[in-house]
Amino acid sequence: MIFTSKSDFVQAMNDANSTGSLLPPKHDPNDISITRCSDRSVVSFTVSSSLMSLINSCDYDLYYHPDYRGQSLRSFYVLCPHSSSGLTDLGNWVLSGSSVVGDPLDRLVFVSGSTVGWHVFAETSSTITNRVGTGLLGAGQLVN
Repeated sequence: MIFTSKSDFVQAMNDANSTGSLLPPKHDPNDISITRCSDRSVVSFTVSSSLMSLINSCDYDLYYHPDYRGQSLRSFYVLCPHSSSGLTDLGNWVLSGSSVVGDPLDRLVFVSGSTVGWHVFAETSSTITNRVGTGLLGAGQLVN
């Protein structure tokens, strides 16, 4: 789904939150003690506890990137909080088999998975830039 406005994005994320899919256990810092067999990111505790407030505030830039990985075009949205939001700690990387957070992550990504539906995870801006450069993601388009 391609959102033409932030208000469409906000509505879809509120719907996802009401179904419980928005912050799956894999990316929830409250479930970090459950180790996984692959590397993953977790959002920060601050993001976890204020995710809907952040989304509803619209105090961020939102970029749509066409996602060319896989068989069909998917939506990949990158949320960059404004400095006025006060959010600087967005998430961390967690290595396979670990329950200890590692490198910090500076972006929130929203995707619609085939089984989970709309959900959020943390990522680095450099990884997103790299995926754009290699053609896995299309260039970011600002959503107003």
